[in-house]
Amino acid sequence: MCKHLIHRIEKMLDGRSPDVDAAERTRIAVGALLVECARIDSRYSDADRQAVADALVELFELDPEVTDALVAVAEKRSEEVWHDWILTQAVKRGFDADGRRALIAELWRITQTNGVLENREQGFIQRIARELELSEEDVEALRAGAEDGGR
Repeated sequence: MCKHLIHRIEKMLDGRSPDVDAAERTRIAVGALLVECARIDSRYSDADRQAVADALVELFELDPEVTDALVAVAEKRSEEVWHDWILTQAVKRGFDADGRRALIAELWRITQTNGVLENREQGFIQRIARELELSEEDVEALRAGAEDGGR
């Protein structure tokens, strides 16, 4: 099943799938943003990978097999040259305001994995939040929640 799911997601992202499922597009976009956030500090550990998987489970209630496949595809896609606009557009189409806030909360939580919030991580999340049309107040409240360990 994992190989089939990975192949289907890759076809979808390459524009070769005529029956693109909006929910799948949203999940892979979210996964790629989570991985990109985790990698932005040039370190990507097993703890970061687990944080991405946990965030995907939290956001989408996926089973472990699907989560692992989605993380693998997201990691592959985040290594390629993509503009975040493609990903944020998929998120905007797939998530309402509450879902967008939940994504930003998960991005902040991922930055907590190594205990150090770097300027690049903060800038990345703030840029994504702007593209998702979230207010600065929302972004700061979500950051504070992540720093307090809230889920």
